[in-house]
Amino acid sequence: MQDDLSVQAPVEPVIYARQDHPISRRHIDRDALKVLYRLKNHGYLAYMVGGSIRDICLGKEPKDFDVATDARPEEMRRMFRNCRIIGRRFRLAHVYFHGGKIIEVSTFRRSVFNMDDDDTENADEDDETLESVDSDDDDFDGEDDEPAVEARPPDNGPAKNGNGAPCDENVFGSPCEDAFRRDITINALFYNIADFSIIDYVGGMKDLEKGIVRAVGCPHRSFAEDPVRMIRVLRHASKTRFDIDPKTYDAIAENAEKICTCSPARVREEFLRELRGGWSTQSFRLMERTDLLRHLFEDYRDILSEGEGCATREHLFRNLEGTDKLINRGEAFADPMLLAAFVSPFVAHAKVQERAPEGRGRMRFYHNEVREVIKPVVKNFGFSKRHAESISQAIIGKLALDDVTRESENRGFPKQMLRKNYFLDGYTLFRIECAGDARPVPDYITRAAKKAMDFRREKSPQLLTYTGQNANGHAASSRPRRRRRGPRRDDNAPNARRAGEGGRND
Repeated sequence: MQDDLSVQAPVEPVIYARQDHPISRRHIDRDALKVLYRLKNHGYLAYMVGGSIRDICLGKEPKDFDVATDARPEEMRRMFRNCRIIGRRFRLAHVYFHGGKIIEVSTFRRSVFNMDDDDTENADEDDETLESVDSDDDDFDGEDDEPAVEARPPDNGPAKNGNGAPCDENVFGSPCEDAFRRDITINALFYNIADFSIIDYVGGMKDLEKGIVRAVGCPHRSFAEDPVRMIRVLRHASKTRFDIDPKTYDAIAENAEKICTCSPARVREEFLRELRGGWSTQSFRLMERTDLLRHLFEDYRDILSEGEGCATREHLFRNLEGTDKLINRGEAFADPMLLAAFVSPFVAHAKVQERAPEGRGRMRFYHNEVREVIKPVVKNFGFSKRHAESISQAIIGKLALDDVTRESENRGFPKQMLRKNYFLDGYTLFRIECAGDARPVPDYITRAAKKAMDFRREKSPQLLTYTGQNANGHAASSRPRRRRRGPRRDDNAPNARRAGEGGRND
């Protein structure tokens, strides 16, 4: 039915009253409720949107709560003192609360060809004083509030640029148009705070009940407008264990090559989401079946194909499985470590360890060869030099660990190696591979890692954990940060302080 629907023509939604769905305000973040009620009480439509509705209906706890409204960004800025307007291609409002919490509020918009949904990376932020906001209605316990009358101020027309011409970057629309611009049906549901109903324009509630991931509208047109949606379909199917609608699946297979036309920044973020989530094994297997994987990594196309690359591909999926196991046990890994686990099978395929010379030049050979193998991922996805160096350090550490374990099981590790920056990163990658192979980490390696951790604790207050993160949970560099130095002082300058001419306390 959806393939023939036109977004231009109004579509009557299916309204699910409060008694027909499981969402209660008890499930919604208190600060998100404050935003919803502030919008409602000022006469605007206020809908909770996106994955939070999906997760609550599936009995999961949402990670974040997004809001959609018919208020314009400038109107939201006047409404919330703790608000910043961000975005260059489409302006969004970020409403800030204590503890760094952000509620993202967007204006209803309609689909524009090749418009990036999440392009806020180079945002133009308008600084405002960040103050807490109190809702005009703090009674969130009951479900029996009187529905509000939905109204909005007169429409002042489309946004315009500095020359007075219509601005294509901010194409506002109706709730119906906003629903049809979204990626999949189960993400296109609206929760109306005015009467606690769910508004469904695209059949998302039925797909939730049946366990189906389906593209909104015509999948071919949807993927042509934004090929990144293909990755999202596969991710949500892997995350929810839902089946993919046959028409959507076929459209992904037929349009897989279009993923190469997307900006590296957007593909990079979607790629990292796959690795972080704990469901990467299933997601990448779906990418392989739809040929999306080989188009994402064209430099590895021959390796991933049948024949010679078969063992490497199985090594890749074992590493993904190991990463998923550890993440689902509660561990967290920095992005460079996840990338090292993904790339290390291609290093093994290049037989770097077998070709390395013995002696003092072995580590230098590792360094040069590993850099060359990971170059396609680093270059094509625009990873920083710091990320590339951290990936290399983890893989080099794993190779060095393999070299030593061949001879040192009964003798222990040399102290010099335990003091190397790459040792603990290599140990983390070793643990990931052991988890993927369903084998335990040998006790003597665990003991060596504890000694290395003790040494690192004595050496630096910024303690690195086995996950490749520092104590604050942020990605950690493999090297300590160098102290910033000021400009050199000219000893010949007339005001330069010379030895013996007094100090600060003279």
